[in-house]
Order: sequence, then structure tokens, then C-alpha cells
Amino acid sequence: MKVRMRTTSAGPTGTLRAGQIYNLPDAEAKQLLEGGYADPVKGSEAETADARPGPETAARRPVAASRGRNGNKPTKPDQDDDADNDE
Repeated sequence: MKVRMRTTSAGPTGTLRAGQIYNLPDAEAKQLLEGGYADPVKGSEAETADARPGPETAARRPVAASRGRNGNKPTKPDQDDDADNDE
């Protein structure tokens, strides 16, 4: 049965995005319709997504320069620290 999702739904078998049309097994579609999470779709609507799209992967962000625990760039130790202990 074809349904248009009102809300995004995620579970162990995948993610159904709000606004998209999915062709789902009747039992699953019925649960979504009864819960108000989806609306039935008439056969005339052509835009259809797969019943269960493959897993989504997040885009990788570029790695920034190394930073310390507090978010600041690491600093070089002062070279003068050893000069004070020359006694």
C-alpha cells in the first residue's frame, strides 16, 4: 500500500522521511495510517520511493587542525622556563 509520510520515522529497518511516498507492506502501512503518521496515496501519484531505502551515511567533515581539550590550539612551552633554574 502506498502512503505519504507526515513525519519522519526511523527504526531498525530504515528511515521513512516526511513528505515522501513509500510502497509498504499492508500491515505496516495500516499501523502508520492509524497512528496518524502517514496518509494514503491514490494510484495517480507517480512519485514513489523504495519501500525500504538503503542505509544512510553521513558526509565526512574535513579534519581540522589539532586542538587541545579546551578547544584552543596547542601552545609551545616557553623556552625561558629553563633559564630561570640556572642557579
